[in-house]
Amino acid sequence: MQELDHVSIMKPITKFAATVPHTQRIPEIISMAFREAYNGRPGPSFLEIPRDVLDTKVDLDKVRFPEKYRLPYKVHGDPKAIELAASWFQQAERPARLAGSQVQFCRGAEALAHFAERARVPIYVHGAARGALPPPHPNLFVNSRRQALGQADVIMIIGTLFDFRLGYGQRLNPQAKVIQVDLDDGELGHNRDVDLGICGDAAAIHTQLTEALGSQGSKSDDWLCALREVEEKSASQAAAG
Repeated sequence: MQELDHVSIMKPITKFAATVPHTQRIPEIISMAFREAYNGRPGPSFLEIPRDVLDTKVDLDKVRFPEKYRLPYKVHGDPKAIELAASWFQQAERPARLAGSQVQFCRGAEALAHFAERARVPIYVHGAARGALPPPHPNLFVNSRRQALGQADVIMIIGTLFDFRLGYGQRLNPQAKVIQVDLDDGELGHNRDVDLGICGDAAAIHTQLTEALGSQGSKSDDWLCALREVEEKSASQAAAG
């Protein structure tokens, strides 16, 4: 029941913050909040509806109920960039792939699994992407991430930031070809230069890459075995206490 300037408080930490000024505009402004929440990289929206606006009755004929206010299609990556990324994976001997929260936001777990199997690439996950691949999946790795990112010759970072978890990008092998994929092109090359930036939906881009690879994945069988040994050694040490 306290009166505060909620919108000003929430603006710095949301993608959209507004007050509904009139009752008949509630559906319209709710649609705006959802559209901004899903625009580019998903994030929070804040909407304040004052008590008098919420309690007022209006004629439904004067209210607009938006229906087609969000694009139903996924954002695909540039075909030239997809072909280049696929060719790098086909030539790679030590590829690595880190999947972040956008894999889940884009409902891309299945597309990620198909890509991993076709490309023969070790997959590491963090953020909301945990659980995108089930623990028994042969391409899911956990405890060898530092070694993989530090030694890989081709690295794809998709749907996550070059933040403190990655040493702001400095934990990647400086000699590796780095591919970054994000829904927000403003994050491409942020904190660290990348060799190839692709703006688009994680699920759509994984599907594009899988198709571009055809039947030829990376030459990484020895690399996968070496990383699996690191995983098993780490698990044994943990079990031993």
